[in-house]
Amino acid sequence: MRKLSRLEALPSRRALAMTIGTFDGLHLGHQRVLARLRERSRSHAGGRLPIVLLSIDNRGFKDPGGGALLDPLHRLGLLEELGVDYLVTLPFARVRHLGYEAFLRRVTERANLAYFCASEKLRIGRGRLGTPPRVTSALARLAPASAVEYLPSVNDPGGDGPIAASKIRQFIREGGMERAAKLLGRPYRLEGRVLAGKRLGRTLGFPTLNQAPDPSRVMPREGVYLTRVTVAGFTRPALSFLGRPWIQQKKGAPPPPLGLESYLLNFKKSVYNRGAQVEFLQYVRENRRFSGVDELKRQMDADLAFAKRFFRGEPALTAP
Repeated sequence: MRKLSRLEALPSRRALAMTIGTFDGLHLGHQRVLARLRERSRSHAGGRLPIVLLSIDNRGFKDPGGGALLDPLHRLGLLEELGVDYLVTLPFARVRHLGYEAFLRRVTERANLAYFCASEKLRIGRGRLGTPPRVTSALARLAPASAVEYLPSVNDPGGDGPIAASKIRQFIREGGMERAAKLLGRPYRLEGRVLAGKRLGRTLGFPTLNQAPDPSRVMPREGVYLTRVTVAGFTRPALSFLGRPWIQQKKGAPPPPLGLESYLLNFKKSVYNRGAQVEFLQYVRENRRFSGVDELKRQMDADLAFAKRFFRGEPALTAP
């Protein structure tokens, strides 16, 4: 997949299949659009059409939902897996003044559009006035040889209406990792380099991988989770704590920073300074304050017993 920042960099003579959108989170709704593009691209009479995702970089203009659902590198990898050949990302400042027809004119002057597909919720151009009927009418004039198609929204399997990135963010913040995974089509994950910690977990018999979560990401609620961790080419079931560790915190001291600590089952390798990905599978319990390390150790033993039953596929007990 090629990353471009200008429409002019697209192949000017080759027919293209295109969609437009931010594709925030690449959830099941976005995946349906890309699957349809792949299908139509392969069946094109003139040969396979390269697939273009035209996106607008609106960083600096705060998303009221807040927080990214994907790490940038993970997003690029997923787009490539989903068949995108060209990712064109235009700075918002460059197009914010354009109405939908002026924007589409700029696109069609620089791209040989053969097929256009988007969600029925598409809204483009200044004031978000570019609705599907208006976009269809404009493309009939600007690219009369192109085929245009809109797909209905994908509904939440839980029966809670159409899938939306805002809904996924809400589930994640509430610890609803299973619901979020169903809408994303994969577990939600956080990435980061493995850092040196205070070694308290090692002292208690629970050596952990310590990471500092990226504050730009959507953050799950503080607490303990069943997770799956990939690091140094290994993937292991794990028990992870996301939160502020209050143990051994002096009275009156400022709150400790948010951290992510993962205890990997059956793993003893040293992986400091390596990148690690933590997939959140299930919320176990809230972040608690403990009277001392003995109480913490008892709770960690209970958490680990719960995790082992889960990963062995045994009937679930009440969360510890």
